[in-house]
Amino acid sequence: MAESVYEIFENKAFRARKAADERSSEVWAKDSRIEKIDKELSEIGLKVFAAALSGEENRETEFARLQASLMSLKAEKKDRLKALGYPEDYTDVKYECPKCSDSGYVGIKMCDCMKRALIKQNYARSGIGKYLEKQTFDNFNLSLYPFGEAREEMTHIFNYAKEYAGGFDGTNSSSLAFIGGTGLGKTHLSSAIAKAVIDKGYSVIYDSAQNIVSTFERERFTKEENQRSSEKYMTADLLIIDDLGAEIQGKSSVSYFYSIINTRLIASKPTIISTNLSAKDLTALYEERVVSRILGEYTVFRFAGEDIRKVKKQ
Repeated sequence: MAESVYEIFENKAFRARKAADERSSEVWAKDSRIEKIDKELSEIGLKVFAAALSGEENRETEFARLQASLMSLKAEKKDRLKALGYPEDYTDVKYECPKCSDSGYVGIKMCDCMKRALIKQNYARSGIGKYLEKQTFDNFNLSLYPFGEAREEMTHIFNYAKEYAGGFDGTNSSSLAFIGGTGLGKTHLSSAIAKAVIDKGYSVIYDSAQNIVSTFERERFTKEENQRSSEKYMTADLLIIDDLGAEIQGKSSVSYFYSIINTRLIASKPTIISTNLSAKDLTALYEERVVSRILGEYTVFRFAGEDIRKVKKQ
């Protein structure tokens, strides 16, 4: 299993310190005086800490004396390193992020470098990483929809989706159903929402209905109890189910989707479902208990217009 961002940062800081220790050992083998200087510097650091806690009247004088010793020892170490042909900072710990020393936190606040790493990892884990940079709100082209009701309806859906993504909070956001034919922008808007939600720090899982069924089927017939890949569908802050109705139909698939939809509704975890089927077709394929939850408890949007891919070619 791949390392989590938190494990990566923990190991990153450890590796940086270990590399610095190895460089120090290399230098000490060539000049024992530098080893003694490093030990003296450590001892002075402890003395400075002790003086700060002592509360003695001559504390400022002691600070000044210790500071002078530090400056002298550091200058001597730099001269000796240069004499050996090393950079002055050769034995220093080289962190990738000086701001947080690769810990991921500045005090109790998460560092920007860890935030970026979490977003990048969530892109990879979302299942739609390849689309997240290409299908955004900025490049959703409303001019591809014909004037009239279709353009008005798609403008309304676009504005709602953008506002939804901007205000997403993981529990109070509603579930959405995107209904309409192929090539009308359902996947594009779903991707745009996913990117905006991930950028806010939430976890998103985007998967096709067929893959979801396959995941449950593998678990159903495997004997290894620890293989619970389907758990992500229940726990993600936002689940996006693409192309509902294109999967192999059967009682099992209906049961899987009922479990997902019902579990997430109870837990107040939003879901977005897109389908090429009409409400009538959905009712014919799925049991009433599934369709009633989608049409009754989701905010439903019907996509209109012509297949955008054909329009672009024209």
